[in-house]
Amino acid sequence: MGSEILSAFSLRLKPRAATNRKSWLLSKDEGDPILANVKNVAAQRYLYSPRDERGGRDAELESKLAGCENLIKGIWPQVARDFVDLDGNKPIRKGLALFISLLFLRHPRRLDKTENIHRQLRSSSTLFLKMRMAIPP
Repeated sequence: MGSEILSAFSLRLKPRAATNRKSWLLSKDEGDPILANVKNVAAQRYLYSPRDERGGRDAELESKLAGCENLIKGIWPQVARDFVDLDGNKPIRKGLALFISLLFLRHPRRLDKTENIHRQLRSSSTLFLKMRMAIPP
């Protein structure tokens, strides 16, 4: 599973004109690669910036995720094509660990589990706060 994601990422990082926002898509099962507009690639739009109560969007998380992708973009060609000593290079090891864990957690198959964990954490913290407020100092 991970190799398809990483292969797709390495293809996305190939230089392209600013106006030509396209990406090669590879099927893990069958068929030839296809070239598609990047807007048609996402499993869900605005995944990390849903609408709030007022109808607006907060793009802070989207911005942080883009920042992570931009950091890894600089070392990706070396990681994809050469041997990288991860024992001797802690910054690259940490950056790759963060990037790969984000890929894993952002995968469409994991989103339901992630949302469920988030709901449980919110519920637990709300319960904790109610219990804390009920105990006199």
